Amino acid sequence: MVRGAYGIFYRPARLNLQRFSGNTAAFRGVTTNISNPASFGNPYASFAGPNPFPWTAPTAADLASHKFVRPVVTSALDPATRTSYVQQWNFTVERQLRRDTGVSLSYVGNRMVKGLSSSEGNPGIYRPGATAGNVDSRRPYSGIGALKCVFPFQNSSYHGLQAAFKKQTANGLTMIANYTYAKCMDDNSQTIGTVSVTHKLDANLDYARCDFDVTHYVNLSLVYDIPRLTVLRGIAGHLVNDWSLTSIPSRQSGMPFSVLSGRDNAFSGPTTNSGNNDLADQVTSQSGRPAGANALTQYFNTSGV
Repeated sequence: MVRGAYGIFYRPARLNLQRFSGNTAAFRGVTTNISNPASFGNPYASFAGPNPFPWTAPTAADLASHKFVRPVVTSALDPATRTSYVQQWNFTVERQLRRDTGVSLSYVGNRMVKGLSSSEGNPGIYRPGATAGNVDSRRPYSGIGALKCVFPFQNSSYHGLQAAFKKQTANGLTMIANYTYAKCMDDNSQTIGTVSVTHKLDANLDYARCDFDVTHYVNLSLVYDIPRLTVLRGIAGHLVNDWSLTSIPSRQSGMPFSVLSGRDNAFSGPTTNSGNNDLADQVTSQSGRPAGANALTQYFNTSGV
């Protein structure tokens, strides 16, 4: 049997994205922290600022003269955002080998175009004399600090070869085995609200293997019905008969990972809620685990970065 399919699915901007941008806007609200308040009845008694209660709506003149404390740390949703889409396709060849045995070979793929995600929209531009202390003076948009920007930059693709073997129950044995050889690529595997982009000026430069990419995956499912002892009756028959043995072993290759530096090497400034995403510099080509090292505590050469 030969079968295949193709589909295209559109992903409109979700309400969560609009909520995210609105909830983190600079004008959403003001937070006041008071350490050791005088009492719960009057927590503002020892506070140097004004008591916000009872709240009075600002006048038009107040709004016109209001000035934000700079640099303003905020977020934004790209107003030119378009609907993203995902294409999916598959092609399968199946063959029955015996009455109770069949095999199949499939190719499965998909591609996402212009998915919405978060990146830093106002990073400090490196120049001679750049330090962690003068990041704000080097940002493209003066007066604005970290700017978490949601825009359609995500692109991803998946290609997989899937092989399966199925043996229906015969002589008490049922077996299903499958193997997948695949590759997943994207430029950001994180969800909305978390910025994991390394190249803040061009998010597409982060296009590489997905964080969850698994190249090889093999799975085996076995069920064996233990033969009945027909000579047993009553309680003994109920206790001994109608048992099955089940086993599901699986093996997979490892997922990729990145070694972060833990500091702002590029002096571009941290991103709101995400910190620094700069990668560590590799200082030696010997990145494998040192000879004799414990595989549980050191699975790569930590002194090589």
